[in-house]
Amino acid sequence: MNRPAIYLFLLLFYPITGLSAGADLLKLGYGEITVDENGVARITFQRRFNHSAQTVWDAITNPSSRLRFFESADLREGGEVSIRFSDSLTEYCTITKLEPPHELVYVNNETHGHPARYFTDRLEITKAGEKSIVTFSTPLGLAGPVQLRIAAGWHVWIDNWQILLDDPTITRDKLDMSQTEREQRVLQPYIDQLTSLYPDWRAE
Repeated sequence: MNRPAIYLFLLLFYPITGLSAGADLLKLGYGEITVDENGVARITFQRRFNHSAQTVWDAITNPSSRLRFFESADLREGGEVSIRFSDSLTEYCTITKLEPPHELVYVNNETHGHPARYFTDRLEITKAGEKSIVTFSTPLGLAGPVQLRIAAGWHVWIDNWQILLDDPTITRDKLDMSQTEREQRVLQPYIDQLTSLYPDWRAE
């Protein structure tokens, strides 16, 4: 079994349990949750990709790539991108910073009267030899169960980026079929982080 196949097997079928309190979650692929002075949480992921910064950038930002992250993308500052999370949820965002192939910042067009920083995603790609390191951060909003779903959902989406880039035989549709099951397998470290940050936080 080659390395991409082994990696896919682990992501799809091996539940990650028994992580110690001192485990480095970023090194294990988990996001790190932090809370600002207003009580609003952000999650930051950092992953090493087996591809150059340009290859990863093109795959993430091109709507026609196998990753299908953006449904549409006008790649310029002030341009609009759309992200289709499900049949009933598509987010439309405006690019506020664009420095290919290293940095992309965009803000959700619907802020509901809240500061834009609470609806801003940031993608950074840095060169690591012939490979690259991807750092992605996104807001989780105010304390509540929705934070857990967002954290686990993004965790699996970034898994998908790595899988699809590493293994051309895997399709996005196949990964989408296992999305919910894989989210369930990565929940516990996020539950632990959120309960430590918010004493009254509950998963349900």
